[in-house]
Amino acid sequence: MIKKILSLFVYIFFVPIFFLAMFLGIVLSYFTHPRNTYYPLIPLFSRLLMAVSLQKFSVKGSAPPKKEGPFIFMFNHESMYDVFMLGAAIPYYINSVGWEGVLDRKSTRLNSSHVRTSRMPS
Repeated sequence: MIKKILSLFVYIFFVPIFFLAMFLGIVLSYFTHPRNTYYPLIPLFSRLLMAVSLQKFSVKGSAPPKKEGPFIFMFNHESMYDVFMLGAAIPYYINSVGWEGVLDRKSTRLNSSHVRTSRMPS
């Protein structure tokens, strides 16, 4: 019974906040480049979504100063909250890099104007 109550709590708060974040991101992308609105919008909504989902995370250390870049952030995607953890932990706009098989232009929309991608050779 307690799991059902917690799940209901998560759905009631997570879904509206998620759609608000997506709506704001889409609307703002028409007026400015995403790198101009990334911080603090993405970290704020990422932390908020994890909080209403009753998920805890911590960051050990800090991201290197942006002026010393470029950098490669490597992560192992294991759960649906990994994206929110990365958004909350990395304090500036990032580009994505992925395996060519995942970023196939015919089967995905990852190569839209809102996400900058680079393809790795197979």
